[in-house]
Amino acid sequence: MSDPFPWRAVARLAAWGLVCAGAVYVAGLFVGNRALGGDDVAMRGRIVAEVQRSFATLTADLERQARAVAEPAAVRAALNEDLPATRALFERLAQAPGIATGDLSLSVYSATGQPLAWAGRPSELPADRAQDGESWFIIEGALGLRLVYVVPVIEGATRIGLVSAERELDVSGRGRASASLQGAPEGYHLDTFLAPVSLALPFERTGTADRTSFDITAPAGQRLLSASVSPADLAATRARWQQALLTLTLAVVAAWLLLLAAPILDWRRTSAAWRARLAASLALAGLLAGARLVLELAPASRWATWPLVTGEAYASTLAGSFLSSPLDFLLTAFLVGGLVAVAFFAITTGSPRSRRRRPVDTVPALAIYGMEQILAGATAAIVLLVHTALLRDTVAQSTLDLLRLSLPPWNGATIALQVGLVAARGRLRHHRAAAPRGVHAVAPAATLVRAPLHHRLLGAAARRLERPHPPRRR
Repeated sequence: MSDPFPWRAVARLAAWGLVCAGAVYVAGLFVGNRALGGDDVAMRGRIVAEVQRSFATLTADLERQARAVAEPAAVRAALNEDLPATRALFERLAQAPGIATGDLSLSVYSATGQPLAWAGRPSELPADRAQDGESWFIIEGALGLRLVYVVPVIEGATRIGLVSAERELDVSGRGRASASLQGAPEGYHLDTFLAPVSLALPFERTGTADRTSFDITAPAGQRLLSASVSPADLAATRARWQQALLTLTLAVVAAWLLLLAAPILDWRRTSAAWRARLAASLALAGLLAGARLVLELAPASRWATWPLVTGEAYASTLAGSFLSSPLDFLLTAFLVGGLVAVAFFAITTGSPRSRRRRPVDTVPALAIYGMEQILAGATAAIVLLVHTALLRDTVAQSTLDLLRLSLPPWNGATIALQVGLVAARGRLRHHRAAAPRGVHAVAPAATLVRAPLHHRLLGAAARRLERPHPPRRR
């Protein structure tokens, strides 16, 4: 008599899994409320504070870089056409942090606006700005928006020159001059942690200010840009957070479904009855399939844009959403490998009959024997064809170099596809040995019959083909 099914252990693990999933969901709601705010007003306040902090840091760094080179003695020497002093001024500008990376540009002008020295990729200074004192303003160029700070160089009580410091803003969009596919004007956008912020130059601002807009000002109080946050973007951020929380919660549920296999494996190992082992194998297969289906309910592609979880690097139509991304390919490959392992164990250990030889001295018995061999060979051929079709489809539908197995540079999508191919490939890795190994499905059937001599010789030949070939001498 076999041991009963471990209902108590499975129920205990399932209860703990539900508790953990609920705890993860509640913790995610708490973290979301702290990070996003309780409502749209609070979220917008966090976005405004983040933008103002970033511009305060940017303007402070730009002012420090400009004042560091605004020395009257160096500018006076350049005005007097002192070549060694002018060369030294060029070298000093080139050594400023950010010049080598292209983030910063520095220029030194005379009082009339004539360039004396520069470094980086400076823009052309407007004539009216050259006559002003210290000022902040935005320049719209071919590469986007640039923040400019101009500080005069004073010698005594006379302005002998000025220094201009520029930094390109990390924004997207091409401004009002460009249009989208629908024909609507597209403005500049600044990405923040929570939602994108639409930017407009001061002269582009129309109408009265509303609760969705705010001003980005310079340290002296000048308005640099007008910014606004769309309520639709705030709603989309909350929706993405909910999707991410649901994905994480269901991932915990899937992990606990796999943990439920532990007591079932113990029960299968201690059970002597073949029916109990078969029931255990079916339960394990159900847990594997259930975990994969749970992960499919809320895929990460709904809220993330990583190549690992989207169809940017790989997407196949062979199995729908189960092969729609590198991560889906990897999870599906593990599912198929687990199901094959469960089925192999059930076939090899779950047979209710003992193995015995069957005579094939009669024509019907010989026909049955031949059909068994044909079916075994056809099964091996189908497996090889399916595997080859999977390899061809994976390589064809991927934009990555899957033939080069290398960790650096790190690419999660490539590694996921390569690991999934290895899991699906198994022992069929060497295509030259695929044909002899295919006999592995045919040869064992010959050992279960009591056939005449020529039939037994055929079985011995099949088993000989299954052995590895000795290396050829060259």
